[in-house]
Amino acid sequence: MGSVIKAKCPCGYVSGDLFEGCGMAGPETCRNLARCDHCQEIVLIRSSSVRHRCPKCRHKVQVITINNQRIFDSKPEKFECPQCRKTSMRLREVGLWD
Repeated sequence: MGSVIKAKCPCGYVSGDLFEGCGMAGPETCRNLARCDHCQEIVLIRSSSVRHRCPKCRHKVQVITINNQRIFDSKPEKFECPQCRKTSMRLREVGLWD
């Protein structure tokens, strides 16, 4: 089972729905969140990938390690925004998928 994540930053950056985690179809469906500084977006990469590359531009990306419990905290963890580069972006779980 995976989480549907939405990223939002005060600078105005808002991601689309990001399907993070694993589905019931098997390990090939497992995805991680990553920050692409070239595209200035949060993207999804295969968890099994040895080389972490953006699926759009093929540049190297920074994998975002999230603790789902921290998304529900009253003061959720902040992450570096791909557009403004400040550590002010928040991730929010908006659903589940499998």
